[in-house]
Amino acid sequence: MEQKEKHSIVFEEEQRFSQWVLWLFFALVIGDLVYAYFSDNAAKEDRLVGIVITCLVFCAFLFFKLKTRINAQGIYVQFVPFHRAERFYPWSGIALAEVRSYKPLREYGGWGLRGLGSNRALNVRGKMGIQLVFENGNRLLIGTQKGGQAKEAIDAFFKDMGHQPLG
Repeated sequence: MEQKEKHSIVFEEEQRFSQWVLWLFFALVIGDLVYAYFSDNAAKEDRLVGIVITCLVFCAFLFFKLKTRINAQGIYVQFVPFHRAERFYPWSGIALAEVRSYKPLREYGGWGLRGLGSNRALNVRGKMGIQLVFENGNRLLIGTQKGGQAKEAIDAFFKDMGHQPLG
């Protein structure tokens, strides 16, 4: 019975860029561009292009979301709109898994789809993440706002695969 209960644990999380500072930045930039467009007759086309591009970037941020699922098979992650479908990472291909705090700016240069080569991050906010180290040595950090729940799921499933959980 205990074994069955363990495998019924499923972790799910969906995150979006919701930092008020980000939205304030967009509002100020768009406001400044609109003000400049109407107050000065020179370079109206350039300012209009700036307004359109900034509005498009703003709209894109409204649709960005990071979806994470953990179950007995492994970890599923999708960073919409960059990933068309979920990426699946089976427990059998993961050498180490832990929930840890990190420094987004220092370690990855910020938030979003970050990193190059073998050390990547998918994050939208905060300083807590699910750190995966794969059998081939590559690393992936998946941001989370539910560190405790993610740790419980990782500990349950990762341990079942014969690994010792970290942290």
